[in-house]
Amino acid sequence: MNFLLTQMLQLRYFMPLIIEGNKRGIKSTVWYSSVKNDYANPFNHLKNLGWLSEKFGFNLSKSVSWKGLTFLPDGRWARGQLPAHTYKVVLTQLQDFCRPCNYKAYVHEVDNVLFISKFIAEHYNCVSTKNLYLGSSKYDVEFDVSQIKKKYSIGNQKVALFISPHPRYRTNLDQDKIYNSLKSMGYTVIVKSLNKFRTACKTNNVYFLTRDMYFEEESWFPHITLELISVADVVINTDSSTIKECVMLDTPVINFNVKKEDIGGKIRPKTYMSYLADEYKYHKTFVDNPTHDEFAEAITQVTSENYSDQFEDARRKYLSNGHGCSATILDYFSDKI
Repeated sequence: MNFLLTQMLQLRYFMPLIIEGNKRGIKSTVWYSSVKNDYANPFNHLKNLGWLSEKFGFNLSKSVSWKGLTFLPDGRWARGQLPAHTYKVVLTQLQDFCRPCNYKAYVHEVDNVLFISKFIAEHYNCVSTKNLYLGSSKYDVEFDVSQIKKKYSIGNQKVALFISPHPRYRTNLDQDKIYNSLKSMGYTVIVKSLNKFRTACKTNNVYFLTRDMYFEEESWFPHITLELISVADVVINTDSSTIKECVMLDTPVINFNVKKEDIGGKIRPKTYMSYLADEYKYHKTFVDNPTHDEFAEAITQVTSENYSDQFEDARRKYLSNGHGCSATILDYFSDKI
């Protein structure tokens, strides 16, 4: 069983399949390449890859010399350059598949494309007889809250996880007011950002402090964002697809609509994320910066009740039922391995 790794973030999807394969006595090989030299370039993290290889027993290779079942990421991988004798399966990620260079460019070159749900494929008009709707291996991870808190030195206080927006959108948000409101309600504020979008720097004339705790990509697997969501009492989102992870992990969300327009000034089209939000009480969106009382009321609304039934409904209608997808995927491809 083979995996083409062009970005470290793809480990979120690959590792659960490798672990499930190990249970079945299936040996895995990860071929690492890169399409751009950024913070997630595998060549910048060879030590971490080597550690994962030893811990989980998979081979690492820079050359394509495999046969059989091969899992590929969305994006600019070497289309047309993989051996013809491989059975090629794309694991779609976030909304990457709906970019012009992706789904419609590669669907004719692969054998199958895996989506988390039929709803998402249809919403973006990415439909083919090659599609399979088997859920997402990304969520086949068990999270031990006490161990995660120990790992990142997080105390037992209430936790609000702030998903830092892209620098171009930070001026749309009164971040000081958000932080002060959360502190007045007794929350520890954890900021999660990307290495390329460091929040502790001047961007767009805004200096965003790192608050109580600040993380980037300290762990590729289990991925740190999923770990932090699992220990958070509430996530403060900024139009990020992180809402999908929150729904999968039963974590309430307050969202700030910072991406009102695209860079060119056009109104952004409705995404699948709005379906995960509009119907449910575990979520509240602010189009404009709220007052402290409005924000506090929203926090109370999404955190004071058990919305497990609503989370389950959202997963059933728009995503997948959750754990066990890796086993389902390998069952489906058992004759290709």
